[in-house]
Amino acid sequence: MIPLMKPTLPGYEKVEADIKEIFRTGMITNGKFVAEFEKKSAKYLGVKHCVATASASLGLMVAMSRLKPGSDVIMPGYTFSATYQALLWNNLNAVFVDCDDYCNIDPTQVEKAITPNTAAILGVHMFGNPCDAQKLESIAKKQKIELYIDAAHAFGATTYGKKVGGFGSAEIFSLGPTKTLPVGEGCIISTNSEEVANDIRLRCNHGQKVHGNMDSALKSVNGRLEEINAAIGIHILDEIDQHIEQRNVLAERYNGQLKKISGIEVCMAPKHNRSTYKDFAIFIDKEKFGCDREVLMRKLLEEGIQTRRYFHPPAHQLEINKDLFKNVHLPVTEKKSSTTLSLPMYSHMPGEEVDAVISAIKRVHDSN
Repeated sequence: MIPLMKPTLPGYEKVEADIKEIFRTGMITNGKFVAEFEKKSAKYLGVKHCVATASASLGLMVAMSRLKPGSDVIMPGYTFSATYQALLWNNLNAVFVDCDDYCNIDPTQVEKAITPNTAAILGVHMFGNPCDAQKLESIAKKQKIELYIDAAHAFGATTYGKKVGGFGSAEIFSLGPTKTLPVGEGCIISTNSEEVANDIRLRCNHGQKVHGNMDSALKSVNGRLEEINAAIGIHILDEIDQHIEQRNVLAERYNGQLKKISGIEVCMAPKHNRSTYKDFAIFIDKEKFGCDREVLMRKLLEEGIQTRRYFHPPAHQLEINKDLFKNVHLPVTEKKSSTTLSLPMYSHMPGEEVDAVISAIKRVHDSN
């Protein structure tokens, strides 16, 4: 079986001493490893502050809780449901806009969607390929609204030579098992604003301004990251650039052969971006390839190759919405969502497995 993904973890010998210390001291949360992980993450991303939380879904919810309930947030339809759920939990109105050819939010559509009730833009770095954060930031400043970015896929990605993490009010990174910094479950929220960092930290700790004081100053949760997860993250940070470089090598290996197959379009990042390739996505043209995505998925699985429909359905067509957004039509998003297939990709994936996936796709194509 060639899996869709595997987390690339540090050798156990590297984290053993830290884990023993956690067990010896009994400090399984609120300890020194989370503090060190936050500091090291901030240094890596080139930002002033990082706040570690229990998951990116929770991190998004906490970030969105800073906005006024009932206000509008402009977001892409092409994204994972967690992006949208963060708005639901905070009684915010989603205003969906279309994506560009890279499945990233289209700034032109964002600008057209702004109204007096717009409080924020919520961008997404899809597949680890940065969206046009510079343009979104410019729009947000001009319109005097906030910008947040769901950076779940993109820890370590760069745009025009700058690491993502410092755009807008905050960026929210996932540390889940499919990501480039897989600590188990977790999140890093990055910002250059001390006010935002302090506010998010407060919202992730029951709203308690003083340790030991049981009073809550505002709407809040327990969003703390565990010490063991942080210890793992500290060591992965030492290796993450090599992991991302290897993913880019694997992406080029895929692209070199797949782009020659009729009916396949490869979602490669533009030259000014370094993607993390959290996912390696292709688009299937049924008429040119000879079968649709569903048939290709089934035939690849028969050969022991896992794939996934990232992301189908798009957020505005989720079951939870039913008829809520039935009049919302996002043509690029809907086409991409119905034809996108993510192929196996992980940092320590052998090149021979990439070749095996390519060969299997060629066999399906040639049999039609």
